[in-house]
Amino acid sequence: MSNVAVLAGAEPHPDRSFTDPQHTALDYVTLAAALASLRRLLSLPGTLGARQEWQEQGLYRRLILGDYTALRTLPRLVFVGFFGQRRRNVTVARINLLDEDLLAELAQQPGVLAYYTLELADSDYGNLVLFDSEEAKRHWSSSQLHIDAVRELAPAYYSSVRIHNGTLPGGLLSDTPLLIERTKYYDYDQPQPWRAVRELTKADAAAYTEHLPTAGPDRSMPLLL
Repeated sequence: MSNVAVLAGAEPHPDRSFTDPQHTALDYVTLAAALASLRRLLSLPGTLGARQEWQEQGLYRRLILGDYTALRTLPRLVFVGFFGQRRRNVTVARINLLDEDLLAELAQQPGVLAYYTLELADSDYGNLVLFDSEEAKRHWSSSQLHIDAVRELAPAYYSSVRIHNGTLPGGLLSDTPLLIERTKYYDYDQPQPWRAVRELTKADAAAYTEHLPTAGPDRSMPLLL
């Protein structure tokens, strides 16, 4: 992994506050709330449609479903949680068009089970994406449209990005929490994007579950990746 800094333990990068693990703790609260909402929706009688959009406390929510049966029955899922810090002086028109293109492509991607977008209270957005396997996650990230989004639009739209990778042991309809295994960081506020990664131990991942609130977070999430 050339040109990628490795962040150890719980230390943030001294010049990049968005790498502080306290942000991961807040991200985890949002991801846990998204998971809880998804579990509630899938526990209701009947079958959900492929796309749902609604508001919760004035904040936008969107859920795209892939393989409904696999989502409900697989004993282990793989997830990506995306949090981008949006630049405040950019237009959203192009990013919204790309977002719709990505969603159209998602319907053709095997193994992408759910794509849950949440608006946060600070007007940023975030995504929880569930896959049936690591292979499906790699396939999604290697699509040309996704690659173009990361290389061309992300630096223009975001100042920085955190991408959490991990698993959901026990499956969606169990009561097990998400386990973050790795966080990738991108800083776009320079000519060449700065990249870093932090590997989490099982103890690190489990620690995020200890202080979850009983209610949903007063935050929000991005339209990409």
